[in-house]
Amino acid sequence: MNGGLPLPTPIGSPVGKRLYSPDTDAAQGVEDEPPVAKEITMADASRNRGPADPARVNLEDRLERLYWCRKWGVSEMQLRAAVKAVGDSAAAVDRQIQRKKLDGNIGRN
Repeated sequence: MNGGLPLPTPIGSPVGKRLYSPDTDAAQGVEDEPPVAKEITMADASRNRGPADPARVNLEDRLERLYWCRKWGVSEMQLRAAVKAVGDSAAAVDRQIQRKKLDGNIGRN
């Protein structure tokens, strides 16, 4: 016996939630099922993120390299060259890439 205390509710149980029942809800005039919230998975979260530190260009992280290459319209090799020339500050790399684009030495592949 638990001394009159309520038992813990299992995670994910429908306590406090109204469940849709086609039999009873159809009889009461409810035609559609309630909307279901989409759960974000780890894969979804990693695809939607930008750089962890937007002030720094992190060449070690593949997704961050891809982000910066797309942002500036350069190849990975061009991004690496710009970081090597001016350091990992995003502002400095941006200036370097824009300067190279104006000179005609860098651009979309």
